[in-house]
Amino acid sequence: MSHYRLHGIDGLRSKRSAYSVQFKLQALSHQDREQLSSRKVAAVYDIRNPNQMVAWRCELNEGGVEAIGSRKQGRPNMKPERRCPAPRSPVVTDSAQALREENGRLRAEVAYLKKTASLDPGEAIGCADKTRLIAGLRRHHKLADLLQIAGLARSTFYHQCQAILRTQQQNDMELKIRPVYDEHKGRYGYRRITAALCRSMAEPVNHKCVQRLMQKMGLRALIRA
Repeated sequence: MSHYRLHGIDGLRSKRSAYSVQFKLQALSHQDREQLSSRKVAAVYDIRNPNQMVAWRCELNEGGVEAIGSRKQGRPNMKPERRCPAPRSPVVTDSAQALREENGRLRAEVAYLKKTASLDPGEAIGCADKTRLIAGLRRHHKLADLLQIAGLARSTFYHQCQAILRTQQQNDMELKIRPVYDEHKGRYGYRRITAALCRSMAEPVNHKCVQRLMQKMGLRALIRA
């Protein structure tokens, strides 16, 4: 009620403010001069918490005027202060990246030259040979660097990869056709060999592919007299 009598309706409203050092010293000096209690001085100066006077008195006695001014108002911040790392200089970052890329290109070039040294020096290196070399090195080096070193277009590389895959599949099929033809002593034509391969491989086989490969291998069914 003392706040209401001295300050009216404003003394009953909630108040949250920070007190300056001059204000604190003035309140403490008034308390010493008038020999008043902390509650009465708090009412005169509209300090809602009388314990503030006690805390200010202890700080003044222990550390002097500097102790009163050094304390921060409000709740303490419990979160640790985050320190942002200093941003890297873009010039340093770009130069380091350029050095790493150049180093990678040099390693790819050395590896490619080692592979080409194992080929026949008397024959020119074709697109198929370059594709095989690049396919063996692309696990450890960038494809773009290898294509630039070999002087091979990306579309040509993928076309040659498909051609090499088809050739390998045909070679595998030829190795499967020959045993079936020999087993039946040449009496099987391409249709019956296709059916035998479908049963043994448990997957469909194109009869036209079998016919073309048998013609390439010079295999023909014997005609009964």
